Amino acid sequence: MHSSRSVLRQSCRAQNAYNAATALRCTFTTTTRLWQDSSAARDRRSHSEDQATGSYSSYEALAEKFSGEARPSPRRRPTSGTKRQQAQSVGKESLLAQQAFIDGTWSAPLPYEETDGQTAEKTLEQSLLFRKHMSKRGRRPEYNDSSRGDSARDKEENTRSAPDAVRAAKPEGTQETAEDSWKEEMQWIGESIDIISRNRIPLEDVDKETLARIDYEPMVMKPAESTSERAVPIPWSQGLSEARESSAMDRLDSEINAFAAYISPTAAESAARDSIASRTRRSITKALGRSRREIRTDVFGSEQTGLVLAHSDIDIRVSDSKWTQEDSQPKFGTYYSFGKIMKPLANRMMHSPEWICVSLRHSAFPIINAQHRESGIDVQIVCAPSTTPQQEWTAKYMNEMPNLKALYSVLRVMFGVRGLVDVFNGGIGSYGLFMMLVAALKRGERSRKPPVTVGEQLMHFLKFYAHFDMQKRGLTLSPVAKPFLKHDVKDTPLIPYIAAANARGDPVRAGQWAIGRLRPLQPYLFSLQDPAKPTNDLGRKSNAMKHIQETIAELNVAMQENIAAVEVARARGSAWEGESLLEPLVGRAHEIFAARRQRVEDWGKAAAQSQSRKPEN
Repeated sequence: MHSSRSVLRQSCRAQNAYNAATALRCTFTTTTRLWQDSSAARDRRSHSEDQATGSYSSYEALAEKFSGEARPSPRRRPTSGTKRQQAQSVGKESLLAQQAFIDGTWSAPLPYEETDGQTAEKTLEQSLLFRKHMSKRGRRPEYNDSSRGDSARDKEENTRSAPDAVRAAKPEGTQETAEDSWKEEMQWIGESIDIISRNRIPLEDVDKETLARIDYEPMVMKPAESTSERAVPIPWSQGLSEARESSAMDRLDSEINAFAAYISPTAAESAARDSIASRTRRSITKALGRSRREIRTDVFGSEQTGLVLAHSDIDIRVSDSKWTQEDSQPKFGTYYSFGKIMKPLANRMMHSPEWICVSLRHSAFPIINAQHRESGIDVQIVCAPSTTPQQEWTAKYMNEMPNLKALYSVLRVMFGVRGLVDVFNGGIGSYGLFMMLVAALKRGERSRKPPVTVGEQLMHFLKFYAHFDMQKRGLTLSPVAKPFLKHDVKDTPLIPYIAAANARGDPVRAGQWAIGRLRPLQPYLFSLQDPAKPTNDLGRKSNAMKHIQETIAELNVAMQENIAAVEVARARGSAWEGESLLEPLVGRAHEIFAARRQRVEDWGKAAAQSQSRKPEN
């Protein structure tokens, strides 16, 4: 140890490039962690003579690096050709291979495959493969290109993966327009990143045009336009325009609470949702009962967490009852295999007059999307792992923070009317949005002037994410809400740090090492650690995060201007000319959802009357 420090001091003096104290402090921190890593993984690693471990070798390597005489390591810097491909897979030291290893959702292929019982080396025609896939997708339009014909659009709608026909292609309550071409661009980005990652295509083989499209320019997303022929007064701001003595923040508090009450399901809407959920579960059991399995169905999602909105879809999980037993836990491929059993259910729903817009995506977690014909309620049937841990964390935070439901209702509609809540189109997802809100409020509680009222908390959310540096930091919620630094995988060996954190019983920190890497193609992605599963990054698929943050920043300014205008009008003793403080956020949501909600309301009342007449017959 002492000799290695002497070598380091001498090299630093010779180069005169680093401060010795700073270099020693950084080196000591790094090598101490590496020593812990080697101790924790000693039982799992082979003790080959050519694999030097321990703090001394780390100091020596750093000293050589500082002195400019570092020798190339054959394990870290493999030669080109076959040896480099093998090192990328086995050593997992290259940039894309390390990403594919840590992010299990990408399922990167191995460089060797079994062929007729023999192991053959799999050549990675990387640049050719990428050009092949890109040529197929190169016909897609750029932003605001509406030149594609209806026949091409219809063909793509028939081949696009679910949720296609239900809600992936348009904001909630609206029809697809030419201005929604950014969604196709986000889908293209997701597919391109998937191709590059799965096939481990070197970044230098990706053309500049593709890189420019992935690193797109952010845009402010506007809310969906109302199709109502006449303007309908905003229900959640009725009577507030006359209250000239109330402050702007008091009015904002009243509007948020009124909006949350308005967007919640009515008694008839709740009855309709319950009836359709019961019918769907009976249909699932009847259709899948022939598979010689004991089928289990569960309603999950917003219906269970209490965050359901009037236009929320109904989420139903289908599974095998034996999966609840400890000795019969399903493996990752089990869910995919279950998709074969779900195909008869999808075919039955497609030919049923009760359902429309039925689609099946047979993926890692098979999912059926459908819409009830009479009521217009969307239903999702999925075979996936239980979300009980996520529901427990949601309930925990809702008990701790009473304003969460009202705030989430506003933000969910704010994102929904802009099409930014669907992960398929690069959005953040409902659960991810909820945790974004919790993280911002938890950070606000630790500020000098924490937000207290619901209006202050909404403004804090907008200001927090308008200025949050997503390229440098991620956010975690457990054990306390705080940011963590992202790191470049080229300079930081992730796998040893992950192993060391797990060895000392710190899965949260291990998860931060795993998800907090700076992605070379998408450094703008938001890393949000799931408190229920530390290795789950809730923002890893949010390709539209640039649009999201740009929109939040714009809305933050608009809200501040409206609040200032209300205060100016109040000081003058006049009424504010605006109709609602929340209108910049949620738009004309009452007009957008009016027809849909009335349809569900009428069907719910009819179903309730029909149910009440049954005992009389």
